Order: sequence, then structure tokens, then C-alpha cells
Amino acid sequence: MNLFRKIAVGVAAMAMVVSTVNAQLGFDTFFTTRSYPLIGPQNLIGFQQQIITNAYVDALQMIGVGTIDLCVQTNSGATGGTLTIQLQSSQDTTNWSNVAVSRFVAGTTQIVITNGYYQTVAGGTTNWIITTNNCVQPGTTTYPAATTAFYVTPYLTETPATNTFPTTVTTAQYYKFGFIVKDQSRYLRVLENLGGTTTNWTVNALLTVVQATQ
Repeated sequence: MNLFRKIAVGVAAMAMVVSTVNAQLGFDTFFTTRSYPLIGPQNLIGFQQQIITNAYVDALQMIGVGTIDLCVQTNSGATGGTLTIQLQSSQDTTNWSNVAVSRFVAGTTQIVITNGYYQTVAGGTTNWIITTNNCVQPGTTTYPAATTAFYVTPYLTETPATNTFPTTVTTAQYYKFGFIVKDQSRYLRVLENLGGTTTNWTVNALLTVVQATQ
């Protein structure tokens, strides 16, 4: 009986530890993650046929999947030039190479959420609050067919890790890159390669990643 109690106490203690770790690393994106500016924000006026090198960061204390959120805006129009992004890594800050692959999302996905609590007519739709969230979603929402899958709960089909650098991001919108930090060399930086005729670009990029130590 005493042995059973000891085992039960041990299992309970392990469950508490696992729950705490999952809560910290799985849900707490404010305290366990850190964000590092990789670009700007920069306002690039009149740059033509030029590569802009930004400051690098040391990824020694970073773990897991790093996410780069990139925001691009231009008044140049469709014929105003090109902009490509290169995520690079280095072991010595002298010899740099492009990160081989990453997950890449361009633009936003609309997620419609309906709140039927505020209705004035029972069974009607009057005064419902319908919100359209624009989300930079790391995948595609799949809606299974009940007749074949036997369930109807939507799930996320993740974006495959097939993107290679340099990546063209000419269109003015939001972009997201995901990559495994420890698969890269220690130092990370982003290059902007401007081509054609550009009148005005505004670019900023933020790396968000789990911090292993302070």
C-alpha cells in the first residue's frame, strides 16, 4: 500500500511539472519568448540595384522554431522595382550563407467569428456581432467531410518547409518565415536586395523565438 502511495505521489508530481512546462512553453508567448528586430523599421527612398546588410543577432540562447514577421509597404506600384529577402547564418560573422529551407506564409487569412449572444429576436440574427480577423496563419484550414472523416472539426494543415532564400516579397503586405534555429549557424542576419527602380520602400522584420536562458 505504501509503495502504491509513493508511486501515486510521484506520478502526480511529474504531472504537475509537465503541466507547468507545457503552460510556459506552449501558451505563454509573452514571458518565454523574446523578439529581436532584424530590420528597421527602414524607409528606403531612391535605392536602386543595391543590397542592404542589417545587423546580426547571436542565436546562442535561442531554441525551437524561430519566426520572422516581415511587413512591407511601398508606393512604387507593380512596376516600381523588386525586393527580395535573404535570411543568412554564419559561424564567425565573416562567412555567410543563406538558410537552406524555411516555412513561408504570404498575406493574411480571414477568420470569421460570430457572436450570437447579443440578439434581440430569439432564433434570429439581429444584432449578432460578426468579426473578421485577418490572421497571418501558418498553414491552411482544412474542413473534413463528415461522410469520409467521421468528424467535422476544422484543423490546420501546416505550411511545408519548402521555401528557399532569396525570397521575393515585392507585394506590400505581411509575411511570415519559420525555421529551426539550431539547424543554423550561431549568427543570423537578413539582407534586402533591391532591384529595378524603387521610389519608396518601408520594411521591418522581427524575429520571435523561445529564450532558453536569460
